[in-house]
Amino acid sequence: MALYIFTVKYTAESWATQIHDQGNVLERLEPAVASLKGTINGCYYAVGDYDLVLLAEFPGDEEASAMSLITKAGGSLESITRTRLMSVEQGLSAMRLAAQVAPSYHPPVTHKMTHAD
Repeated sequence: MALYIFTVKYTAESWATQIHDQGNVLERLEPAVASLKGTINGCYYAVGDYDLVLLAEFPGDEEASAMSLITKAGGSLESITRTRLMSVEQGLSAMRLAAQVAPSYHPPVTHKMTHAD
């Protein structure tokens, strides 16, 4: 299972409905997550750039993408972002792999423009 973080920004209309009805967000999300063979690890209202943060595990990118698609298609979100997370060990493994491959990579040379160009 892969771990994902979803960040959500609600529309004004969605907030108006939620303030009026005060439904539990987990009751809305859990059936869809379970249908996609996922699990919710944490769900938090946020103060800042996003309104809600969801940590969830899914079998893969397709299921996580489907979650983004169905929640966005519902019309209550202004935006949703999905980011796949790696454990610290996975990140360190990626760094070790990068160190092995780095000598074979040659980045393009940046051409600096002069007034003569």
